[in-house]
Amino acid sequence: MTIRLSVHRAAVACALAAVLALPATGDDMPADVEALSAAWDAAFNQGDADAVAAMYAEDARVVAGDGTVRDGRAEIRALFQGFMDSGFGQHAIAVSQVKGTDDLVFMTGDWSGVGGDGNAYGGKIVTIHQRQADGSWATVLHMWN
Repeated sequence: MTIRLSVHRAAVACALAAVLALPATGDDMPADVEALSAAWDAAFNQGDADAVAAMYAEDARVVAGDGTVRDGRAEIRALFQGFMDSGFGQHAIAVSQVKGTDDLVFMTGDWSGVGGDGNAYGGKIVTIHQRQADGSWATVLHMWN
């Protein structure tokens, strides 16, 4: 079981590294943001809070559906680890709009998932991604309802 989990985490880490390096300009921008969202879903659904947190800038902000604010990777990691620990899973992001520049991209869409109670949940999502000095992308703001 431990080896299997390690292999999954390694696969998510490789996919994440490839996705974060994608350019998000012109006609490729929607596909690139789709790939970022898919990598986020994969990391979350595999229960890898470290990989999820790595997708955020060090000074990122998350505004959760209940209005609470988490600042910085450590708080963001703890927030999503809490969701994972509660049994929340099957998370899926459906991108509906992508706009931006070479260095700043925002996405709006829908999210869905299944809670530890077995109930389906969902709502709207907004993310803003910023190109980092090394050329990769990091989420700087993530909000949902």
